[in-house]
Amino acid sequence: MIPTDLPPDTRLEGAPLPVPYENPWGLLARDCLAVAASLRLRARELWRRNRQGDLRRPSFWPKDLAPLFWPLALALALGLLTFLVVGGAKLIAPGPSGVGISTDVGAPDGVAPAAEVSPATLESATLESTTLDPEPLEPAPLAVAAAEPTPLQRLPEESPAAESPGPDPLEAAMAQVDPGHWIRAIAADPERGTLQLVLAAPFTALSEAQQLQQAESWQTQAQALGFDRLELTDRQGRPIGRQARVGSGMILLTPQHLS
Repeated sequence: MIPTDLPPDTRLEGAPLPVPYENPWGLLARDCLAVAASLRLRARELWRRNRQGDLRRPSFWPKDLAPLFWPLALALALGLLTFLVVGGAKLIAPGPSGVGISTDVGAPDGVAPAAEVSPATLESATLESTTLDPEPLEPAPLAVAAAEPTPLQRLPEESPAAESPGPDPLEAAMAQVDPGHWIRAIAADPERGTLQLVLAAPFTALSEAQQLQQAESWQTQAQALGFDRLELTDRQGRPIGRQARVGSGMILLTPQHLS
């Protein structure tokens, strides 16, 4: 029955006019577009009202920060929802501990278990299967093999006594530029880059030119070993020479008598 606006007792004369057919899927698509346009307008209105501070908010929220309330609340709600979804998925998903491992080792599927064999059955089967020879078996003569002497196991040679450790690399390097063997001790401070040489008394017997030449030779070797500063002292700790603080080369101090 076709609905009309006429009262139910009104009698129609003739058939109603035909209505043009419209595809319902087209109508649905048009309605969806209309709904999307309405939602877009609604979202723009909410954005404008939120920016102007017209939306409702708690009384404790500052008026100057009114546009930030609803975005922060929405972000907090989405974060909480994501946390609940991820946490629930982890609780529902079975972990490695949920896999049960059976300790009973049985026969695989499709293979029948082996029948138990009693000792009596095994003994009777063995007697029936073996053929007894009526003739006695003569034992074969045993060949007496000449006992060969077993070679003596060679014991490892005793390791020689532990050798004394070799010379210190720093001392060996400085000895290469010490023809007179004037160096009696070496004190190195790698953190400060300082190398101190304790010299013997005969070093002061050299001439000033020879002392300066030898000191510069030690300085060159010390720089090659990675030290930036060289100091020369006697056995009492009194300074003999040091590296120049300005420029390059060595500076010899007042000669001291070494004992």
